[in-house]
Amino acid sequence: MSLEIAELYGHVSLQGPRTFGLRHFGVPPGGPFDRESHGVANALLGNHWDAVCVELAMAAGRLIALRPIEVGMAGAVCAVTVDGSLVQTPRKLDLDAGQEVRIAAPTQGARLYLSLPGGVGSENVRRGGGLVALEPNRQRLLSNGQDMGRPLQSIQSGRAIRAIAFGDSELLAHLVGCQGLKVRLDSDRVGIRLDGLNLDPGPEKLSEPACPGAIQVTNDGSLIVLGPDGPTIGGYRKIGIVCAADMDALGQLRLGESVRFEEVSRKAAVSLWTARNG
Repeated sequence: MSLEIAELYGHVSLQGPRTFGLRHFGVPPGGPFDRESHGVANALLGNHWDAVCVELAMAAGRLIALRPIEVGMAGAVCAVTVDGSLVQTPRKLDLDAGQEVRIAAPTQGARLYLSLPGGVGSENVRRGGGLVALEPNRQRLLSNGQDMGRPLQSIQSGRAIRAIAFGDSELLAHLVGCQGLKVRLDSDRVGIRLDGLNLDPGPEKLSEPACPGAIQVTNDGSLIVLGPDGPTIGGYRKIGIVCAADMDALGQLRLGESVRFEEVSRKAAVSLWTARNG
C-alpha cells in the first residue's frame, strides 16, 4: 500500500474507460464526468489518458503517503496542502513517505481527479483506506508532468453551456432565454437537475434511446441534463442535447450554481469539438 486515505468526505468514485456496446442492456457509458481534467491528471504522470483515476465530487479529504509516490491532481480549484504548504493544481506531487496531503472542498468547479502511476485498479482499493500504485505506462502526454499553473478550460466560470435543439423542438429557446437557472442539490452523475424554469412535459410516450447530454423535461415540468451514468432509454420529452465539447463543463457545475445555456447549430457543435481536440 502506498497512499492511505485517512479522511474522505463527499462523493468519491473510480472512473476510467467508458463502457461501449452494452446500452441495449441498460448499461450507460459511465467514465469521468470531466474527461479533460481526468486526462490531464493521467498525463501529469505519463499514464495512458484513459487510465482509472479517483473522481472526487464536491469532496474533501486527507491522504498520507506510506512510501515515496507520485500523485497527479487536476480539475476543480481546491486548496491543496502538502504538510501544511499550499500547492496549486493541476500538478504532479512528488511525495515522500509520511507526507500528508489535505484537499479542501472546491471553490471553483465541482470535480477533482487524482491519479497514481499506471492508474488505479479496483483490486488496489483497501477497505478502510489505501490505494496501491501500479507500474507506470511511459507514454508521455505532458512533458515531465509539469505544473500547468492555470485552471483548465472546463473550470472557467461564467461560460454558457452550448446545446443543439432536439428535432424541431422550440422549447430550447425558453431554456436559452432563462436567466434564473440554478443547479439543484439533488444533481449527481446520473443527471444535472435545474431549478428556475418549468416547461410543458407534453404527452406521455413510449421510452426511446437517451444519451449523456440529453436535456429532458420531466413529468413535473422541471429539467434534467443526463450525465455519464444516466439512463439509456426514457420517455421524458427531449428538447436538446449539450454539445460534446461542453460535457466537461457540465460535469464541473456546482450544486446551487447559476447556469446559462446557448443554442448552436449542429455544424457549429462539430467545429467546437474539432477545435477542442485539435
